[in-house]
Amino acid sequence: MRRVFTHQMWKSLVLEGAAWVTDSEADVWTVQEDILIVGVAMQAEICTQSENDGIAGGYGRLYHGSPADLHSLILIAKAFELWNTAPPFGGIEAECREIMLPAGLAIPIKEEGSITLQTHTTGKSAGSVSWSVGAVIFYVKKSVK
Repeated sequence: MRRVFTHQMWKSLVLEGAAWVTDSEADVWTVQEDILIVGVAMQAEICTQSENDGIAGGYGRLYHGSPADLHSLILIAKAFELWNTAPPFGGIEAECREIMLPAGLAIPIKEEGSITLQTHTTGKSAGSVSWSVGAVIFYVKKSVK
């Protein structure tokens, strides 16, 4: 039986202004030895709501390798807040997603390879909203039998 290790990645920010903003390297982990990813849990959430009209939130995407390579996408989580005062309406959507690969399957990452957390976020034209995304990576060391 192999020991399963974990690594956490996180990004938290305040969203202001109604333009979409991309942070291609919100958090980057450069692994120091060959590993096999056996699972990932990811959560995005609105931490502080704003009662100003509009939509705010974003997506967090976890990649192995470069975010420019769409085949390296591992998992996506999103969280949004929608608010309108006339007619009154409000809602918050947050996600917690996870994947655990079946025995014998894994995502291999070579030594000096990278895992990248990327964010795409937007705020409201008025007010600000706190937003965060995090991931826990479950892996085994490839060299250990």
